Amino acid sequence: MFSLFKKFPFVSNRFPTQFACSSTFSHITSDGTIAMVDIGSKVNSQRRAIVEATVKFPDSHTYQSYFNVTTKKGDARLCSKIAGILAAKRTSDLIPLCHQLPLSHIDIEYEHRHDLNEVLVRCICSTNYQTGVEMEAMVGATIAAITIYDMCKALSKSIEIRNIRLVEKSGGKSSSIPSN
Repeated sequence: MFSLFKKFPFVSNRFPTQFACSSTFSHITSDGTIAMVDIGSKVNSQRRAIVEATVKFPDSHTYQSYFNVTTKKGDARLCSKIAGILAAKRTSDLIPLCHQLPLSHIDIEYEHRHDLNEVLVRCICSTNYQTGVEMEAMVGATIAAITIYDMCKALSKSIEIRNIRLVEKSGGKSSSIPSN
């Protein structure tokens, strides 16, 4: 039995042994333990990632209240932007095997889809480092979206966070725009 399963027996119920040591998982060693990837020999390069998340409001009244800053907690957009930036900066504290990165830029942008009662939250992160910034952008977009929910939940508990996805990645070995 692999040592991962010895240390965490609950894992064996969820992940069959034949998948635990798959070479496609960079954070699982051949004996089944977890390890942080060694990036020491990688060269610094300019890297960027964009992640989007959708906040879906149940109706136009709730959506308009988000714009009118009528939430009891204050300005949902401003609080969301600050929360997303702070979250991206703290990603390595939240994701156990994620490297701590020197981020050179983080931004949270909003695309308002009035006809759909939706806000598309976009987090853009960049660095000049040895590994990518996808996780930082993922955490930033997610926390920004969740913060909108938190700021507006007094108006409706039916607000949904949807479609958190990597939109663009550049730098390092691969640059890509994921297919849908």
